[in-house]
Amino acid sequence: LGGNQIGDAGAIEIAIALEGSDVLRTICLAGNQIGDAGAERLAIALEKNHTLRELDLSRNQIGATGAKAMATLLMV
Repeated sequence: LGGNQIGDAGAIEIAIALEGSDVLRTICLAGNQIGDAGAERLAIALEKNHTLRELDLSRNQIGATGAKAMATLLMV
């Protein structure tokens, strides 16, 4: 899914899907213009998802707020 310019709106929709997924192990969301709102929503979803092992968010517009949400998730 990388490079599709889904933005925050698309990231939020993917986050909703991830909450209920017990199959997906890896997802590439690189280069999708995802910002803080999308990253924060993905972090919330990943708290509920225990199967995803790899998430690529490189080359997005995630700022300090979104990065903090992801970092907090990783400390759990």
